[in-house]
Order: sequence, then C-alpha cells, then structure tokens
Amino acid sequence: MKHRLILPVSAMLFVLMTTLFVVVAFLLNQGTLETASTIGDVSVSGRVFFEQGGFETDAEEVVIDLVSDTRKPGVYTVNVIDVNALQFIENLRVELFVESDVDTYIRVSLVDSLTLLITNFEGVQTEIPIIGDPFDFNVTSDWVDRVSVDGFYYLQNPVQRLDASTPLVIPLIEEYFPGLSFSPLPIGYSLQIALRIEAVQAIEGPQRRWGLPTPPWGGTW
Repeated sequence: MKHRLILPVSAMLFVLMTTLFVVVAFLLNQGTLETASTIGDVSVSGRVFFEQGGFETDAEEVVIDLVSDTRKPGVYTVNVIDVNALQFIENLRVELFVESDVDTYIRVSLVDSLTLLITNFEGVQTEIPIIGDPFDFNVTSDWVDRVSVDGFYYLQNPVQRLDASTPLVIPLIEEYFPGLSFSPLPIGYSLQIALRIEAVQAIEGPQRRWGLPTPPWGGTW
C-alpha cells in the first residue's frame, strides 16, 4: 500500500523538534572545567511504553512508509480509538533512566500531535495533523508543571544513578487520571508523542545551560 505524508511547516517543525534522545554531557563546558579535568557524566534516557494488567510493550515509532518500513525516529504512536488495545492512551507509561554519576537536574517536554490518516480510492494514505490543544497527561507529583510557561516539566530534586551498574528509574507517567476514562475517537485518528529530555549537572547547570538563575518553583538551586 502506498503511503503519502503531507506535512505543513508546523508539522515539519514538530518532526524536527520531537526526537526522543539521550542527553549525555560532561560537567560545565561540555564536560571539562577550565583545567580540562573531567569530574563527572550527565546521562538520562527515556522509555515510552504501555502497561495493562501486568503486561508491557514498548511503544512503536510512527510508520511513514509501509513498504520500506520508514519511521519517524523517536516519535511514537498512541492508540486513541480502541479501548481494548494495549496501546490505548489510558495504558501509556513514560519513565526515565538516570545514569549520571553526579547530581543532575532534569526537565522533560512531552510533545504530542493528533493526526488523521485518510486513504483514497488508489490506496494512497495521507496523514493530516489536527490543530488543537495539547493532550493532558497524568504526570507524577515529583514533577513541577511549567508547560504553560516554557513547555517543560521539571524534576524538583537533583538525582543520580544508584550505583555504577544500576540506573535510577524515575516515573513520569504511571497511570491515566484516576476515576476518568478517555472517550475514543473515530477510526483513522491516532496520537503521536515524543520526549524532549534535558539534563544538566546540579552545580551551575540550570543557570548556565537553561538560563535559570533560580528554580521555577522558587528558592535556590
């Protein structure tokens, strides 16, 4: 089946901006002090997956072309039409893996886009981004919501790995909103989601890398 992707400028920016990535940086100026001595690594990665009744499956990247299996790297499909599907939005989970060997501040942006897939009489599929408000996600209480200000959720406390072989796992989305249900959308709709993860050393990192002299929640770093 042929698959055609039509992306306006805004959607192209979405693709460029929404790549799930591992943020790896040395301390201060890309890993070195002025004396060129490395004192630690900052490393944080993310996992997007689905969980229901004890069963888990990793999220799949959005397919652009079925024949060549071309995909959008780091952009994942979330089902919004079938409540019985494991990949349904209510089963969406996100967690981070911290492998930093120094105290690290983390901020995360959840970038989402609702799309409609239309197939014409020739079997050509066209993906149409739907303009609207961002989806709401039930982010855990460890994170400070500054999405309306700068697009990020901030982990309030600095963290690092448990030991040299064991990363610290931090949940971002553990469950859907308690007591609420998502109303399925018509066939053809899907949600695309990606993570933008930024991690910096706790000492002077937020000030130098993020340009934040004080924490978004007040006080001092």
